[in-house]
Amino acid sequence: MVIRLSLRIDKNYKRRKYYTISKNYRSCLDPAGPMFENQDVEARLDKTDGTYVDVIHSNGESLIMGGLGAWAPMGHIDFYPNGGRMQKGCSNLFLGAVTDIIFSSTPGDGRSLCNHRRAYKFFTDSVVPKCLFPAFPCESYEKFLAGECFPCSDDKCGNMGYYANQSPGSGVMYLATRDEEPFCANQFRVIVYSSYNYPEAISRGKIEVAFLRDEEYSEVFYMT
Repeated sequence: MVIRLSLRIDKNYKRRKYYTISKNYRSCLDPAGPMFENQDVEARLDKTDGTYVDVIHSNGESLIMGGLGAWAPMGHIDFYPNGGRMQKGCSNLFLGAVTDIIFSSTPGDGRSLCNHRRAYKFFTDSVVPKCLFPAFPCESYEKFLAGECFPCSDDKCGNMGYYANQSPGSGVMYLATRDEEPFCANQFRVIVYSSYNYPEAISRGKIEVAFLRDEEYSEVFYMT
């Protein structure tokens, strides 16, 4: 198994360093987008680089908008956590860089690279199988958030991260994560029915959801 992050996912490097295992399982963490994404498959990551190639896209936004990773699907299965462009709890690349300069003494791994580096954090979280990062095939992240891709049949779902090759799914997969560690969370679709008999102007309040298991409540999720 070969695990590579960003610019280290490079054709010449892989052929030189890992030629003898070039047909093994590869897990690629937010492969570099700028100057690589639109190149021929001989110059960038591609599913022909291994017998099984899974990819986590965590910062696939365009470079001008602060993206460092690739957006296009490149593997047998491509995961797009939180839409794959920017990550929850992370600043924009350029805003993060300014913050890093101002607060350079603040502990952390750099706000400017937060979105890009989130891919490897997702992967390390997935090694201990308490949560398998369930992911769903869907036409878009917007449709995923709208609940249009639930439920998922057993032969189409995927598990992002370390156990990706043990799930039957393939193609483009979407999922949501938590804002902070631990990032992994189970995915649920919650349907709320409301009455249409009253004018919208008099509707008040907020909707919160909590799950009960073994007489213990989960954290509260705010839906409005």
